[in-house]
Amino acid sequence: MDKSWNKPAVGLLVAGALALGTAATVSAQPAGEFGADPQHKNHVSDWMLEHADKDPSNWLHYGKDYESTRYSQAAQINRGNVKELVPKWQVSFGKLEGQDSEGVVVNGTVYVTTSFNRVISIDGRNGDIDWVYTRDLPADVFPVLCCDVVNRGVAPYGDKVYLATLDAHIVALNNATGAVEFDVAVGDYTYAETMTIMPMALEGKLIMGTAGAEYGVRGWVTARSAEDGSEVWKTYTIPEGGIVDGQETWKGDSWKYGGGSAWVTGSYDHDLNLLYWPTGNPGPDFDRHVRCDDPTVHTNLYSNSTIVMDPDSGEI
Repeated sequence: MDKSWNKPAVGLLVAGALALGTAATVSAQPAGEFGADPQHKNHVSDWMLEHADKDPSNWLHYGKDYESTRYSQAAQINRGNVKELVPKWQVSFGKLEGQDSEGVVVNGTVYVTTSFNRVISIDGRNGDIDWVYTRDLPADVFPVLCCDVVNRGVAPYGDKVYLATLDAHIVALNNATGAVEFDVAVGDYTYAETMTIMPMALEGKLIMGTAGAEYGVRGWVTARSAEDGSEVWKTYTIPEGGIVDGQETWKGDSWKYGGGSAWVTGSYDHDLNLLYWPTGNPGPDFDRHVRCDDPTVHTNLYSNSTIVMDPDSGEI
């Protein structure tokens, strides 16, 4: 696979503190805890995902952990030595388009996505590229993308990393080689159901949502099997008929194309076993009269909301 590009572009820069003498340190963890299965260097277990908030060495979730705290336990870099950071290595992504990826780190390997659904596996010690996956996107997907050809990252789970694609597929890649393990359609991009989200890996499931509120989709969140990509459940963010507690919250049939897309990864409360998922704008964005006569009646639920779901069934 191609491992380098000469074109100056958006990229990843890693700095190291000279006083510490290293660009990155992966702490040794007790066997059976944060240390991966010795047969699978980058294996990510359910236990690791559940306890990611206490793991100083890895970054396994969008937002660091299920609770999306975005707080790292790592203490090597602090206010006292941050001024001593200098560049250690840099990787060019070879593209000039938008870059929204949150890289994940598994036992010293960095997995990052770029525009146009490219996935790059990088050795965090030196910036060497291990492998690259490049998706062949259909030409007719680009007119229905909002906004830009971006992606927010892959979900590491088991011996794979999972990519939600612009053309609404879930792709499982071998985390050591980048080989495709499965590639399954999740939505219909010709209906503007596109995906830029980092999936959430949770107890054998991959949870993700659609973009496309600007193009008349009816938003949804879905759970897919991490084994083969098959559907476990699918929940629309706008209820059938637009009716909530007996109240019609959408004008006429506008609920069928009212937006409420779910393009950002939600959070999970393990103690309560509940998902908290944000939803986007109603559609059309700037002309409410299509979907609303009286804003006190047509409240356009559940767009611009946070929905709370059962992760096992998808029930709101």
